[in-house]
Amino acid sequence: MSIWESDQVVSWQEESSGGGGWICRVNVQLGYKVFARGKSNEETFFPADINVDGAMESAKAAARAYVDKLNEELEYGERKIKAPSNAIWIEIDKETVFGRDTSSWEGNRIFTTPAWTSAYKDVILPAMRESNASTGWQWARVSFKPDPYQPKRMNQHGEEVDNLVAYIAEVYLSKQDALDAAASVATPKAEAQPAQTQAVAKTADGVPDGYDSETWTEVIGYIKEEIANGKSLKEIADDYGVTVADVAKLK
Repeated sequence: MSIWESDQVVSWQEESSGGGGWICRVNVQLGYKVFARGKSNEETFFPADINVDGAMESAKAAARAYVDKLNEELEYGERKIKAPSNAIWIEIDKETVFGRDTSSWEGNRIFTTPAWTSAYKDVILPAMRESNASTGWQWARVSFKPDPYQPKRMNQHGEEVDNLVAYIAEVYLSKQDALDAAASVATPKAEAQPAQTQAVAKTADGVPDGYDSETWTEVIGYIKEEIANGKSLKEIADDYGVTVADVAKLK
């Protein structure tokens, strides 16, 4: 039985109410993501080893404790950090990407996607099953598809671009298999960078206080989905530490 049908993974998923790509070593983790302003993915993601009994519960507890800690450190009037979301982590090892210059990357590329989103349910999870991907490090091809809920987004320059979701398209048994595949697969152009990387970007106009443009772009899709699901603008604003006006602009 695939790990994607295991009781632990199915339970974790249900908590919340192509060709081309990059061929490299890829790290896949399941766990809990905290959306906290000014914090990196490494600081705000709490992975769990699904092969260890109780690991998922421990990761969730650690994420909740981190949220409590951050909220205790808030200044008077600052909005509280929302509860952690169950999420998937896909990490591209910059040192092993075939056929692409990664010298300008500050570090590995990291994509985190909450399990309640259509990006996870309709793109990432089916691809994981089809490619027989697992958790942990593996040789694989990471490809990108438009987010089924929000296929377009505005970049920091005010231009409409594809809002791409990273997923595992193919898994290789060895480095040599990956090398052979890289010889016949075209890599994406530099301008096709997806929205949810941990790249550094300058703050643009219209980005709420406390966010940079990259982090704000990451959460916009989730906010829009919560709006569509009928959650009140005030509740969403409180969850993400922004104003009601910031949320209303996304309707």
